Amino acid sequence: MTSLLHLADYVNGLPFTSNDFSDRGIPVVRIRQLIDSSSEPDLVDGPVPPKGRVEDGDLIFSWSGSLAVRIWDRGPAALNQHLFNVRPRAGVDKRWLRWLLESKLDQFRGQMHGSAMTHLTMDMLRSVRVDLPDLGEQRRVADFLDAETARLDSLASVRLQAVKLAQERFEAFVDLELTGGSVDYEPLRRAVDGLTVGVVVNPSTYVDPEGDVLFFRGVDVSPFVLAVERAQRMSSASNRLLRKSILRCGDIVSVRVGEPGVSAVVPPEANGSNCASVMITRPGERVDSDFLCHVYNSRFGRSQWQALSVGAAQRQVNVSAAGDFRIPHLSIMRQRDLACAFEKHRVLVSELSKWSARQVCLMTERRRALITGAVNGQLDVTTAREMAI
Repeated sequence: MTSLLHLADYVNGLPFTSNDFSDRGIPVVRIRQLIDSSSEPDLVDGPVPPKGRVEDGDLIFSWSGSLAVRIWDRGPAALNQHLFNVRPRAGVDKRWLRWLLESKLDQFRGQMHGSAMTHLTMDMLRSVRVDLPDLGEQRRVADFLDAETARLDSLASVRLQAVKLAQERFEAFVDLELTGGSVDYEPLRRAVDGLTVGVVVNPSTYVDPEGDVLFFRGVDVSPFVLAVERAQRMSSASNRLLRKSILRCGDIVSVRVGEPGVSAVVPPEANGSNCASVMITRPGERVDSDFLCHVYNSRFGRSQWQALSVGAAQRQVNVSAAGDFRIPHLSIMRQRDLACAFEKHRVLVSELSKWSARQVCLMTERRRALITGAVNGQLDVTTAREMAI
């Protein structure tokens, strides 16, 4: 048995500031760049001390905030503080140490200190005692985990890519129906019976946990779903006072601030409820609620909401501007046919997404179990590899 701290030298990165950055040079590796290879890094030009340099093959361990362990493979870079360049000592295989550290991440998360930004300490690394097998066994374990985790990661990627492609096909289908051919359009204000907004002034004053009326906010609205189980409450007296924002079954509630246009149809169980800050559309007899909800949430709709919204830090759409939103001018029967077709495809994509998420979760659990079992000697990697082959 030996201490995790004694297996390697843990060299912290450098405290780069905005004054060090340039429009050229080598990338600065922060925790975000370590975890997400697509994240755009800052660049630093000029000499970087050896302790702050990273080369392909280096073992990087983020010890503050989001814990992660990676073998760096993106060329020369500079290492920011809050990340260790882990340099194994004699008799320790780097790839094996990577998997050993990863197997301890859950344990570390339960021990991390700090409030604003949690972090590990050297004492925590020192307190973790581990078995140190011979170098040959370390390499066998590393070879096995390199191959098996790569296989599981590849399968998970395929599952997620399938969901992405299905979602893109669904959105392309909806867009084609809404924008293709000789479709005529009309402004929303002419097509619907009503367009208004929920309670805006001090909505929190109407919240009553003991009330018997559902009280929705923007956070309760996601595409096609109004989270009834998460809604706050208000009293019947407040509901009668706020008649303008009382919801009816078939109304559409839409987010106004943050992600303008995200919409859901009010279900029967929310009939007579109330709402704050969201936009309320009352379709009337000429417009089908489900069809209009799909229009709002479509790519065609999102591009309009973006154009109609204002604000830099946080986008917001006003009801007056929303009246200019253009919807296809179609017969009510055609709207219902399209809504039925859209919903059928949406449900299929949703089911595929749920199934894929379950599969990826199982793969993640399998991956974690393989790593823990292999580095702790609970799994005979030679036998397991032969069975996998």
